[in-house]
Amino acid sequence: MSTESTGVPTGVPVLDDENLSESFPGPCAPMTRDVILRIYPPLVRTLARSAGLPEPASPVVFIEGRAYYSISSLSSLLRTGPEAARNLLPTHGQRPRIPLQTLRPLLRELISTFRKVEDGEVEFLRDLDTYLRIERSRFNPESDWSRIRESLLPFIDETRRRFEPVLRVDVLALFLDDLYRWIGRKAPVRTDPSTASCLRSIRHLRSAIYQDSAARDYLLSCAGTGHYSPAMLRLRNDDLAHLLNDFLDEFGDRCPGELKLETRSYREYPELFLPILLQDTERKPSTIIAAGGRSQGVTGWLDRKFAALISFRQSSRWMRARAFGVLRGRLLQMGKFLEEKGAIESREDVFYFHLEELIAMDQPGGNYRDLIMDRRVIHYDQGEINVHGRLRHDHKGNWVPDAGPQREVLRASQSLDLPMEGEVLLISQEDRMPESPEVLKGKILVMHAASPGIVHQLPWIAGLICESGSTLSHSSVLCREFGIPAIFGVKGAFERLQSGQKIRFLPRSGIIEPIG
Repeated sequence: MSTESTGVPTGVPVLDDENLSESFPGPCAPMTRDVILRIYPPLVRTLARSAGLPEPASPVVFIEGRAYYSISSLSSLLRTGPEAARNLLPTHGQRPRIPLQTLRPLLRELISTFRKVEDGEVEFLRDLDTYLRIERSRFNPESDWSRIRESLLPFIDETRRRFEPVLRVDVLALFLDDLYRWIGRKAPVRTDPSTASCLRSIRHLRSAIYQDSAARDYLLSCAGTGHYSPAMLRLRNDDLAHLLNDFLDEFGDRCPGELKLETRSYREYPELFLPILLQDTERKPSTIIAAGGRSQGVTGWLDRKFAALISFRQSSRWMRARAFGVLRGRLLQMGKFLEEKGAIESREDVFYFHLEELIAMDQPGGNYRDLIMDRRVIHYDQGEINVHGRLRHDHKGNWVPDAGPQREVLRASQSLDLPMEGEVLLISQEDRMPESPEVLKGKILVMHAASPGIVHQLPWIAGLICESGSTLSHSSVLCREFGIPAIFGVKGAFERLQSGQKIRFLPRSGIIEPIG
């Protein structure tokens, strides 16, 4: 794919729901933006060079502080040449054209990848996990400023290098996802080992909480006030305290904002996790049911292979969260030094520096409070801007919001022209999201806005209707990946629809009509 001097693709004048692979749920602070740009564009170019391809455009675009990832750049990483790669993975809504000379090497690579993934946790993923655990233990609260500062760029660059094979599997998973849509078959879902382990740990925690009303009452009060103390929980139930500590140590790098450095993680703020943990702990926890069945024949073989590939992809996302968690911890230590010197008001203000500004500080000091306040205001204002439904390349090196018609309908899998019918389930902002498959199965969820956490419910629901958002919002990207028909930007849907009501909606046109 050709590029301009800015690295913006000239062959993709529009960025919309057909060529977007992922987006962040909100604007990024300057530090997150700098780290993303240091990792992903060089990573894509390195992989392209190793495959003997011209350097593709950067896979990430920033508009008003929000990150959008373009499939068109990622697709050219396949060992098929840029033109054939674009035919292989052009959109999420059109059939790919697969030349025979392109298909053969791709199938060889897919079979090789299947074998690696089928062996369980792939070797390079295990090595990455070990590396990140060692890096986390390298620094402690007594580490000095210079040592932490000098470690930032080497850590970022080494993490990028170790993610090269991970991104390659991601690209193959995206291709297979399109292939399933092409043949009109819904992609299978399988829980990856990391997520399965996380769910088992949550179930054990809920079981322990269910058996100890005093500990449950204490945790409920912490979830309400935001003041959790491990020591206070140990006084009430030492075993439960250790279970929760082990969980946060293993899985606490996840956070509401996923890979945004400025978003508080469950490791640092367990109070954010407690509302999730405490759902339904007043009754005995139910068994978690695995999604998907077991198909037979050739399609069953492909389903199992693809489910393993998607499972690997989810495991790699846990690794990404862990990598960002290690980096976040070091940045917060530097923020603490700056806070103690009076340079900033809070250690979390460190995320509003640019990476090069922090690297240039030999020692903590100065006064950056006004600068950080100005950047916080910009970040807040960007958060008030709704996600654009379409971006257009102005051929001057910039991506700009498209002034043309906004397509608020998300087209999904084989249901392009078929009506979707189901029963409405309203989920308000105050409601807890149901976790039981029996409650969610076949329902059309209607929400004011969908958070990234909805990914855990997507395997069960039949459709999604949201009052806010657009086809480029993070939740719509997740729906597309799971093949869930969804409509965004439907003002007044929450007031006009009722739980239990039967409705039909057309994913392409966005028309919603009651049944009966």
